[in-house]
Amino acid sequence: MNRHPKLARKLKLLYQLKARQDITSNQKLANLLGLSRQAVSKWGAGGGTQSGDSIPDAHFFAIGKLFGIDSYLFTLEYEEFEKEVRTILDRRNRARLRRPRQFFNNNLPAVRENLPGREAELASLNEAWDQCAANVIQITGVAGVGKSSLINEWLAGMDAHNYRGAETVLAWSFHNGSGSRSTSAPFELFLICALSLLGDANAVRDDPKGQAVRLVREIRQNRTLLVLDGIQNQQYGCGPSFGKFADPAFSMLVRELARENPGLCVLGSRLKSSDFDAIGSPRAVSLELMGHSGLAEKSSF
Repeated sequence: MNRHPKLARKLKLLYQLKARQDITSNQKLANLLGLSRQAVSKWGAGGGTQSGDSIPDAHFFAIGKLFGIDSYLFTLEYEEFEKEVRTILDRRNRARLRRPRQFFNNNLPAVRENLPGREAELASLNEAWDQCAANVIQITGVAGVGKSSLINEWLAGMDAHNYRGAETVLAWSFHNGSGSRSTSAPFELFLICALSLLGDANAVRDDPKGQAVRLVREIRQNRTLLVLDGIQNQQYGCGPSFGKFADPAFSMLVRELARENPGLCVLGSRLKSSDFDAIGSPRAVSLELMGHSGLAEKSSF
């Protein structure tokens, strides 16, 4: 175990300052770590076999990630810890007041619709963004169930709060109006437009896979919200490859963002992707819309 002076006070400070909105007590921290409240309390208060002020190595980095701070801060004296945490949270709050530096919306629905019964899905999207609870969320369901409307409603809420600290917002629809799968050209156009927006003047020199690699690198540089709707037009709709992405570059883009992404990628499709079974929750999460009753099935890819 690593020593963390005045650990109980440090955790209490994080709760009071709402370093993470949904962690306000040892019990809630324990729930997210899959532990008992008593186990977490003993770290700071000590117990029959512990002197306190230490976090087991197995949980050291997980706790830092949950609160969005570097784990090493726990090793600082309390006064220095408080100073650093307040600086981080102040920077985070100021970022939420700014509009994204880059914003591009290609053909997503412009009309906001009332979505009664979708509170759970909207809450899942908010949690994924605010708490970094997932890297990729795929919203699936049959035609007309309200996938695009849900995405549009969520984006409207994000817009009302300056996109909650997003530095870049890229929203793109692959709907072609025919219901059939598109050629690769729309994806190549998306890659070029996205890279150009992010300042990559050499994007046109690469093939699509090279462009996708460059885009992953750019997205990982800052907190980016990437929304790709209508991606069934980039998937196989029948046969042994049903659900898989037809373009290897598209598959690589989303797979890599699922593995590592400081922001969030939201996908909308009629078909559940079969590309990410090996990734799983919490990095990749699927929300299947089940009609207008507000019920949805949540699972890992």
